[in-house]
This record gives sequence, structure tokens and C-alpha cells, in this order.
Amino acid sequence: MRKTWLVGMAMAAVLVAGWSASSEAKDETERGEHPRAFLGVFLSGDREGETGVRVDGILRDSAADRARMEEGDVIVSFDGRSVEDLEDLGERLRSASPEDRVAIEVLRDGRRQTFDVTLGSRADAGEALRGMGRPKLGVQVVPTTPELREHMGGDMDRGVLVGKVIPDTPAERAGLATGDLITAVNGKSVHNVAGLMAALRNKAMVGGSLDLEIVRDHRTMHLEATLP
Repeated sequence: MRKTWLVGMAMAAVLVAGWSASSEAKDETERGEHPRAFLGVFLSGDREGETGVRVDGILRDSAADRARMEEGDVIVSFDGRSVEDLEDLGERLRSASPEDRVAIEVLRDGRRQTFDVTLGSRADAGEALRGMGRPKLGVQVVPTTPELREHMGGDMDRGVLVGKVIPDTPAERAGLATGDLITAVNGKSVHNVAGLMAALRNKAMVGGSLDLEIVRDHRTMHLEATLP
């Protein structure tokens, strides 16, 4: 499977695991590394033969949120350079710095719009995560394609793939495993990473257990997990 831990998807993975972005930003500074810019978007995989990268969700109070970008936007240009796929967008962001002002062109409802975005930093990511009350299920997840979901035995239009289960977390105690396809939380279908984030965030506010519907080895199963 093509690696997709780029830009916002990397953030999606750490959101579920409860990772600290502000700590990583501090480590970058101490190591003398180039500080990484942060946009604050959840991204789906490449668009099946079409150029651009689709935004699956926006992290609250991030650079993208402040610029009024929206879920469903398709990023086609970053600072005057075309964006063909996730790799392109990741490269553009790696070459940028926090506080850079860039023009991001998107397709929205079939029309092109350009947003003036002031990029944030990984420390900003940490603040945004704290504001969300990070749910700590304990998995890293990756986006999927309709074909992959169907190949695994699920429906083409829903499901998020578990790429890693963190030891000693609710996910591990519930029996989740690498390669599981999470298709629903408490009976509500999960169509993408942003949907999983929203379901976990809502449940974290009230605590207690949640029902995870998964597909494993072409079989649908239900697991019970309890969030902190």
C-alpha cells in the first residue's frame, strides 16, 4: 500500500494515539532542525486518476480553519505550484516554514478559489489537539480506497484501516489489531478518518464504553473499547 503519512494524515494518526505535537516541535528546535509548517487538515488518499488532494476534515483553530478552508475542498495548488497528489503537498509543506504566507488554490463545488493562508507550527498543532480533548483510543490509522475496502470484505464507501495498535491502550485491550477495518462506532458508519475523529471526540466527552464495528478476514465483528 502506498505510504500516506503526509501532512494532515500524519496528524490524524497521532490524534487517535494521543501524541503530543508540541513536544515534537520542541525536539525539532533542540536538534537544530528546520521547523515544520502545519496546515491542519485531514487528507484522504489520491483522487483515482484526478489531480489534487481532497480535504476530509479541518482541525479547529488551525491555519486552514482560520483561512476558511472547508471539508470537501480539493487542494490543487500550493504557493503557485501545482499539487498532483499527497506526495506533492507533503513536499510543499516540508519546504515551507511556520508563519509563511502562502496562496492555496482549491476546487470547491466545481469552482476554483484561492485562500491566503498563514501557516502554523507543530506547537500550534499541540494547542489545537488540547482544545479537542484528544481521544486516546490508541491506534494509528491510514486512509483507504473503495477497492481496498471491498477487497478486505467491507463496503466500498466506508471504513478506516488500522495501521498500528499502541500497547497498553483501550484499542489493545479491546482486541483491535493491525489490518482491521473500522467501519462504525456505536452504530454510526465511519466513512473516513475525520469521521472516526468526530465519533471518538463525541464519546470522549461522556466517557464509558463504545462499540467498534470492524471487518477482519472478510468477517464483520464487534469489539468494546472504553476511553479514558
